[in-house]
Amino acid sequence: MTGGTVEPFIGVAGYRVSTEGFAESASAVALQARSQRQSFVLTSAGVRGETPITNGMSARSRLAWQHVIDEGRPDATMQFVSGSLPFTVTGARLSRDTALLAIDVEWRPIRNLAITSGYSGAIGGNGNDSSFRLMGSLSF
Repeated sequence: MTGGTVEPFIGVAGYRVSTEGFAESASAVALQARSQRQSFVLTSAGVRGETPITNGMSARSRLAWQHVIDEGRPDATMQFVSGSLPFTVTGARLSRDTALLAIDVEWRPIRNLAITSGYSGAIGGNGNDSSFRLMGSLSF
């Protein structure tokens, strides 16, 4: 088998997260919070490729750099129902710059069946994320 493709790509993704307000009860330390909205924008640039290995089997890969345009820090402002001053709970900040890697191998033993296994990872200054997957799909 010969052939394959390599293509550069760039992308922009915007996220807007909305949470509803809530008020707990039946406790001296019950919390309340108003509804809140947060948004952040990610850009990515990289290269992806695909190549056949043998009849019915191919490999795909992706290598990219991801950049967070704005703050990228999740937080929530809350207060105790008993009337305390509001306070902010802050989550882990998204890494400003992250390396992304993905490798998949797909096997098609018959026309309508695909079995894919792969790895994807993100390596950034504020943490790493890795996942392995095994998927099967049957088309009709």
